[in-house]
This record gives sequence, C-alpha cells and structure tokens, in this order.
Amino acid sequence: MPTTALEATLPVFHQHGLHQASDAALAEALQIPQAELAARYGDRAALVHQMTLADLDRQKRDHDKLYAEFSTPVERLYALIQYGIDNLQQLPATYYADLQGFPAAWEALMNHLSSYSAPSCSNCSTTASARRCFVLILTFN
Repeated sequence: MPTTALEATLPVFHQHGLHQASDAALAEALQIPQAELAARYGDRAALVHQMTLADLDRQKRDHDKLYAEFSTPVERLYALIQYGIDNLQQLPATYYADLQGFPAAWEALMNHLSSYSAPSCSNCSTTASARRCFVLILTFN
C-alpha cells in the first residue's frame, strides 16, 4: 500500500487515539476489509509504524510546498513554525506519549528529527536548534 494511502488513518488515530482507534474505523479509512488490514499489518504496532512513516513523508511534501511558496529564509521559518503549530493543534494531548509505546514508530520519529533538515536548510543552525527543542518537548511531555 502506498504511504500516501496510509495518511487516511491519521484522522482516525487523531480522533480516537493510537490504542483506541478501532480496526473497523481504520479499515474503513483505508477502504479495505478488516481482514485485509489484519493480514497486511499483523498488529497495531506495525500499522502505527507504517502510519508514522507515511505522516513523516507527508510532512516532507508539505515542507517542499512551503519552500516553493516562500522565497526568503524568514518567510520560510515563519511558515514552518505556523505549520508545526497547526499540526500540533490537530493532535490529541496524549499522542506523543502514546506513540512512545510503539518502539519502532517512536524510533522512526526520533531518527527523522535527528537527521531531517527542511528543504534548502541543510546545516542550518536554526533548524537544528528547533529540532532539539522539539525532541525535548516530546520527551518531557
């Protein structure tokens, strides 16, 4: 299943939680039978891991769009900050705490935060500082 298809699970997980979202709702979001959902992912941890990877890919695509829309570093920084705030507001308060209960998904997120730089911002100290702050916020909440 393409990662973009897994993005359909995001609203279900955000509304109901990573543990509480029903298989029926997730299968419906993916437009597949529940039996296929179970066969494809085996367990909730595998699905959450794949959903996390899909969400990270979505965010990268969104960053590319922002960087195409805004040309100056300041505009890009403000756009990324607003994008991050908007994304965080869509998440339940317990989302990142719950995600820590899925080790592969949590590791994928931590690897992403430690290695990803927004487009055209490699070695940007502002991006690196923001990433470190984000990791600290996730770790202590």
